[in-house]
Amino acid sequence: MNPYDLVVIGGGSAGLTAARTGGRLGARTLLIERDRLGGDCLWTGCVPSKALLHVAAEVRAGRAVGRYGLTAATGPADLAAAMGQVRRAIAAIEPHNSAEALAPLGVEVASGAACFTGPRTLRAGGREVSFRYAVIATGSAPAVAPIPGLAEAEPLTSDTVWDLDELPGRLVVLGGGPTGCELAQAFARLGAQVTLVEAVERLLPRERSHAPRSSYSKLWKPTGSPSGPATGLRRSPTARCTRRPPTARCTAPVAPSRTTGC
Repeated sequence: MNPYDLVVIGGGSAGLTAARTGGRLGARTLLIERDRLGGDCLWTGCVPSKALLHVAAEVRAGRAVGRYGLTAATGPADLAAAMGQVRRAIAAIEPHNSAEALAPLGVEVASGAACFTGPRTLRAGGREVSFRYAVIATGSAPAVAPIPGLAEAEPLTSDTVWDLDELPGRLVVLGGGPTGCELAQAFARLGAQVTLVEAVERLLPRERSHAPRSSYSKLWKPTGSPSGPATGLRRSPTARCTRRPPTARCTAPVAPSRTTGC
C-alpha cells in the first residue's frame, strides 16, 4: 500500500487544522472521522454556545428597552426559536468543514473508527492504511460526575442540552469552567432560574485569578441572580439527586477522552 504522509484521527477543530496544514504543505493526508466533521466546536461547543449567548444578549437588551420609552420584553424567551438560531449558525459554518472543502487542499476524508494495527498501520472504514506520521485528535466527551443519584436523574450534558426546545424553569449547572459559565449565563438571560455549582473556591479555576472576579460581575449582575456565589459541593447523608420534574434540568459538562481501545 502507498503510505499516507499524514493520518489524522478526529475531525474536530484540532484534527481539521492538522489536516489542512498537512495538505497545504503538500503532504498526502488522510482525515478519519467516525461521526460528523466539525467535532465538538461546531456541533456542541464553540459555535452553538456563542450563538446561544448572542441570542441571550439580545433577549437581555429587549428587557432593558423600557428606559428608552419602548415596550420592554417580559417573561421567558422561546427556547425553540433560540435553538433555531443556533442551528442556523451551525449550518452556516458546516460547509467549511466538509469533505468537499478539504479536497482542494489535498485532504482525503474517511468515515469510520480508526484502530491501530501496527507502528505504521491502522484500519479505518474497512480498509488497511499505512502512514508515516499520525495525529490523534479525538477530543473528549461529557461524563456524569460521581455524585450519588445523579446518573439516575438522567442529567443533560453539554452535548445533549442543545436538544432542548422548551426553556426549563430551573436549571442546575455542575461545573464552573468555561462551558458551565456560558450555559449558566445564557439560560439565565433567557429566563430560567439557574444555579451554578463549582466544587472549588472560584469559577474558572484554570484561568488567571483576575478572570473569576470579572466572571462574577458578568454572571450575577445582568441576570438578577443572588448577590454572591456559593462555592463547594457537600454531601449530605439524607440528600440525593432525584429524577427531575418538568421544570428542573441538570447539566454536567465533564469531559473524559473519546479515545478507547479497538
